[in-house]
Amino acid sequence: MAPIVLEDPYHKQLDSQPEGLKTHNERWRVLERGVLYQIDEYFLPGNVFYTGYYAVTRVMLEDWHEQLLDDIAADCDTDAFIEFERQTGEDLDALPRSDVVARFAYKRCIVPIPLISSEAPGKQICGAYVDPEYQASGIARRVYQLIVSSGFALVSDNQQTLPGALLWAAGTFNWYPDNVHILKQDQHQLSYLCLATDQRVRDDGACIWGASSAAMVTDAENADIPTELSFNGHFESLVLAVPPKTPAEY
Repeated sequence: MAPIVLEDPYHKQLDSQPEGLKTHNERWRVLERGVLYQIDEYFLPGNVFYTGYYAVTRVMLEDWHEQLLDDIAADCDTDAFIEFERQTGEDLDALPRSDVVARFAYKRCIVPIPLISSEAPGKQICGAYVDPEYQASGIARRVYQLIVSSGFALVSDNQQTLPGALLWAAGTFNWYPDNVHILKQDQHQLSYLCLATDQRVRDDGACIWGASSAAMVTDAENADIPTELSFNGHFESLVLAVPPKTPAEY
């Protein structure tokens, strides 16, 4: 059954950089709860486990700079980062950054979602690590939403910690309430099952998390899991997927 919820600490060694050659692909800045983060995507050619990963660092701003940037973002109709640099004379690229506070490794995949098209390019999360100091920062949500807004289907991983399972169970349904799908996974092959709100899910009791782990998820404090999703171990291996947005949806 998958994803498997693991009770023991688990991070697939992503608190350190994956080994092997890496090439930088793209960079984003995001402002989350008054803190500025930089997200860098790296490809890992030749790596048998991951296609690539996202590394998150914190841009080290002074307190008054963070407050100013927050105020600009709230009021500015243009790019808040450009306006911040204009007002302060600072070059955001030249400011110091923290060590990596989070990594999200993925494998590219093809996601069959017949409701939107025959297939969509996807990124299946293969492991995630967030420094304990930043686990309530909202940065995991921002990285996952970045994947979707970049034109990729977001697919859950097969092994998760309890906080990770809660993020998928509650988070994805809150962010994309009508656009979460259930896929069956046979080794590396994904096949479409149904929309997560379909009657089939209610009737069959499709198991997104293994029955043995369901109590851990449903008993967790403040877990807001849709009631139509039950957990009876009906299927061998399931994952959640969120299709990419089209330009008209931005």
